[in-house]
Amino acid sequence: LISSSTGIWFVLSHSRLLLIVSSQRIKSTLRRLLSISTCIFWMMDSVVLQVFTLYSRTILTFILEILILILVDSCFEFQMFFNCKYAAFALPIRAFTSASDPPCSSMMLPRYVKLFTSSKFSPSSVI
Repeated sequence: LISSSTGIWFVLSHSRLLLIVSSQRIKSTLRRLLSISTCIFWMMDSVVLQVFTLYSRTILTFILEILILILVDSCFEFQMFFNCKYAAFALPIRAFTSASDPPCSSMMLPRYVKLFTSSKFSPSSVI
């Protein structure tokens, strides 16, 4: 720690490399890291909410919840602030779940109700 008339300077030693960083630069770096982590959290939160609305009460929901929480946890680790490549795994998960969207039974129900309630019902029209 070095103090001067212009401000406080921090000396960081990492693998025989001395780096002198001002307190203003550290504040801006920490502010940037906080904004990155906040954006990652909200992105993952929106993915979790969108995935869970598609699959309710299934084992796939439980597995996806665990996987997404692991990804969020890994993104909040110290080294992941600078390289958040694991957050990109959430996008293929979202693409997979939207591509394999289960058919909604309420959309299919009126077609079968109309067939079974009509007076000209034939078994071949159902198949």
